[in-house]
Amino acid sequence: MGITFDASRISTFSEAQFASANSIAKLDTDGDITSGGTYRGAISAVFRTSAAKESNNAVRTELLKSLGQAFNISGMTEADGKVSFSKDFMDQLESLLGKDVFKRGDFKIGADGTVTSGRPLTSRRISAIVTKAEEVGARCLVRCGGGEYDAAAYEADFKTIQNAIAKRKDVRETETLSLLADPKDKKPVTYGPHPRLKEYYEDVGKCLKFLNNDFEGLISENPEWVSNERSGKSNTGVPRYVITDPETHERTPLRNTGDLTTYLTRPGKYIGLFEPRWYENIPKKIDTPEGLAALKDYIRTTLKTFVQSSIDLYFDANEAGKLDALVNEITTTTLGCMDGKTQFTITTRMKL
Repeated sequence: MGITFDASRISTFSEAQFASANSIAKLDTDGDITSGGTYRGAISAVFRTSAAKESNNAVRTELLKSLGQAFNISGMTEADGKVSFSKDFMDQLESLLGKDVFKRGDFKIGADGTVTSGRPLTSRRISAIVTKAEEVGARCLVRCGGGEYDAAAYEADFKTIQNAIAKRKDVRETETLSLLADPKDKKPVTYGPHPRLKEYYEDVGKCLKFLNNDFEGLISENPEWVSNERSGKSNTGVPRYVITDPETHERTPLRNTGDLTTYLTRPGKYIGLFEPRWYENIPKKIDTPEGLAALKDYIRTTLKTFVQSSIDLYFDANEAGKLDALVNEITTTTLGCMDGKTQFTITTRMKL
């Protein structure tokens, strides 16, 4: 699941001018951010008026709103002049910016989803949040090429993950007992490094390599079909498209979606189990450019989403100190077809 970022959405805060790092931000009637005084420590809260709290809530609401728009985060609602934020919205922002920078407790979202803390928002805090948002956004733009898939960037990221996994020492212990063995002699057997994490990202690597190197040239029009079409001969029983193995150059007829899914699940060259039959826009019989385009779009999109989401999830989990939790999710979850694997990355991100 790739993150998008629009820096212009937080320009009101990134371009705001303050006298000092302790200046309190205020939202004026034109929607600009100005200085509303100086923060003098926690004791100043004793003298905070209702009007000041309302002003503080307004500028904090505007900051959340701007961040949500910058990252295109769902869960923000505007109604009757009030802006509310869901728990999921706050979870996503916290995940993106980190707990140290994005102190969600300072916003104190109420039961109705509105900001209720009344706490002043200082220039120092704005600077920290905006700087982090721009760093996260820049990383996204480098990896995704402005939202698009960047093959070279993801290959570099994948190599980094491979090296990191090789250094890990995930070990599991279990007790195994042969039916012919003496129960008193059973001993724990140790396995390591942990196979599931390594295997999971080996699958990611296969998909990455296939997507970057082989996929676009995998399917083409059958030369026999083309020759018959040009000469006016009958193409009855002749498949219009063929799958050409990039290594052996052997051609396999592509008559329907099952032919492609069978090819992609070959023993020894397994890419993944795809389920095009679930999608109404993909015809079962592939004999037109439109049908082939729909099938290829499905395969391409699924692969890109799985690769991007898996790689991004590793880095984000590691940055948030939740890499062990990610390892546990990979270890304990049954992963099926490619659609299921892609959904796994999404649900795991939300869970973590």
